[in-house]
Amino acid sequence: ERKVGCILETREKEGKAEKILKKVFSGWSSITNYEDSRGGRIWLVWRDMIRMTPVYKSDQIITCFVEMQGEEGFYYSCIYASNQEEERRALWEDLAHHNSSSSFKDKAWLIMGDFNEILDGGESSRFDNMRKVSNGMSEFQRLVLHCQLTDMAYQGPKYTWCNKREDGIICKKLDRVLLNEEA
Repeated sequence: ERKVGCILETREKEGKAEKILKKVFSGWSSITNYEDSRGGRIWLVWRDMIRMTPVYKSDQIITCFVEMQGEEGFYYSCIYASNQEEERRALWEDLAHHNSSSSFKDKAWLIMGDFNEILDGGESSRFDNMRKVSNGMSEFQRLVLHCQLTDMAYQGPKYTWCNKREDGIICKKLDRVLLNEEA
């Protein structure tokens, strides 16, 4: 049985993370992004017959090449995007560079996580009130088009985030899985 996990927004100090990973994920391998993010926003854990080779890390992304016995390898990017539009631009640039890299050519690529941005107005409960596409949303849409990515179909609730206010509630679809043509 193959298992892989991506844990986002951990909010654990690096020293405590090592203890948690050893206790909860005993016998598993792991990659974190503490060297790029003081809070270590992303943890990747895996076991069994999976080989994950880190390709790129930043405070918003960990990208690995994934190999499983008897199957063709693919790229996997785990995302925890900043909630600041300006900082997300660095993530969009990183993903565009991945896409244009010769090593990504003709390889399947799975990108998943919290993008902290919507792709379509219908992904926000308040879009009808705004009726304007934000700069952040336009930039995300351009990235998806540039990289020729598809938003994977899903089941379940439409919105993955909510501000939890009784007055002025806002809900959005911020979490998603994107795939390239080869996936």
